Amino acid sequence: TTSDCEADAEEVNGLVVIEAESINVTTGWVNSTAVNGFTGNGYLDWQGSDSFSTPGKGKISTKIKINTPGTYLFQWRNKVGEGTNSTESNDSWLRFPDADDFFGKKGSSIIYPTGSGKNPNPEGAGSNGWFKVFLSGTTKWTWSSLTSDNDAHTLYVKFDKPGIYTMELSGR
Repeated sequence: TTSDCEADAEEVNGLVVIEAESINVTTGWVNSTAVNGFTGNGYLDWQGSDSFSTPGKGKISTKIKINTPGTYLFQWRNKVGEGTNSTESNDSWLRFPDADDFFGKKGSSIIYPTGSGKNPNPEGAGSNGWFKVFLSGTTKWTWSSLTSDNDAHTLYVKFDKPGIYTMELSGR
């Protein structure tokens, strides 16, 4: 995090690191330490009701200070929230409403969040500029941040100039 009161986290040398448990949570989210393997002091756990097709439930907004403009790979460390199926309870919603670009990429294929005004859009749910972000292939803690059902694309966010930007998370 940063001592700059305008932002909750600050990019240094092209990297922004946010320990999610340090973000102020909203209704539906809890800070937890129940499942071993997390980093930091714990992790965020969505315990609100399902929101499979309508992003924005339990929305958390956090400010990020970008010093070095560029395109950033987005990754978060997560795990399946319940059960033993690696394709269930494995996703959340993500949006960067004021970034210069937010997209998924797989080889030469680029997709944009549904409702962002850009095309093409991912397979599966989404609206109002939110990507459904999921992990794949494991029920354990992993660095995996993908979008587009059955056609997984890696996430990127682009900032054209230094400034304070907003990252939003929502329960799914």
